[in-house]
Amino acid sequence: MLTPASTAQGALLLSSVKGSDVLEKHEALLLAHKGGITVLGVAATPGAGEKVAENTRILKMMGSTSVPFLVSKRANGTFGTATGALSSSQLREFIAQ
Repeated sequence: MLTPASTAQGALLLSSVKGSDVLEKHEALLLAHKGGITVLGVAATPGAGEKVAENTRILKMMGSTSVPFLVSKRANGTFGTATGALSSSQLREFIAQ
């Protein structure tokens, strides 16, 4: 779910040297209903906020309200979308459709 803090949080994730570590912390906080990582007093790299805003615009245009949001060309040649995290088996099934 996108919140008013999402753009700043996304910019911080894009700016992080160890983005995967920060993303894991962010996801754990979200799952614990604590709103994700805190961005107050932490500077993102120049342009990161604009990249996140543009990505958000594209996602909304495609009908997404949250991430992860997958767009895939499936084995049968059609395109499909999925919202939310998928397990490996779910991802294989999604692409194979």
